[in-house]
Amino acid sequence: PGQVTLILKIKDKKIKKSMNVQSKIAVRVPNNSCALALLKECKLLVGTSANISGMHPFTNPDDCLENISGYDIFVDGGTITGSGGTITGSGESTIIEVDDGKLAIHREGAVSETEIMKLF
Repeated sequence: PGQVTLILKIKDKKIKKSMNVQSKIAVRVPNNSCALALLKECKLLVGTSANISGMHPFTNPDDCLENISGYDIFVDGGTITGSGGTITGSGESTIIEVDDGKLAIHREGAVSETEIMKLF
């Protein structure tokens, strides 16, 4: 669980059809006890992030309700803050894809390119 999102090719035709996607999906296991408990029961959640591509992540559930639509269930975990009102967590995830042995970083987030390259 953590701050890396992997873009993966989907090989199973049933999964492609059920998710209405052509060939790839972005996957991340969040480091959040509520989300992990839901994952344990449901095996798959779509859309655990509260952000829209290209925008800063929302930290207030009211902002999510105003800006995000089309969901089946909205789990309100409260405003994301820490001591003194600072935002908790370690920032946006780093989005990576490995294709034909080559690494592509689509968005550098909490995990730096240097840290990722240490794994290759």
